[in-house]
Amino acid sequence: MILHTINKPPSHTALSDCLAAMASDDVMLLIEDGIYCLHEVAGDHRAHVLREDLAARGLSGQLPSELKCLDYAGFVALCTQAEKVKTWA
Repeated sequence: MILHTINKPPSHTALSDCLAAMASDDVMLLIEDGIYCLHEVAGDHRAHVLREDLAARGLSGQLPSELKCLDYAGFVALCTQAEKVKTWA
């Protein structure tokens, strides 16, 4: 499993590039300005969001129910479970 992190907004190609490269067992984590992509990945079971970045952008109340919200400990856990971490920037 590869952990893909997205830290760019929807206007950037990071999300579409990532989705094209992801395998079915990979996981995606939206961080920093990647949080603004949350509605684009709402139906994707592989997508997660970082709670602190969601709150920092005032979007806590807009989290689609299908997405899993992780804290920093969850982020670290994903990193340790993954074979590698790919940042899309």
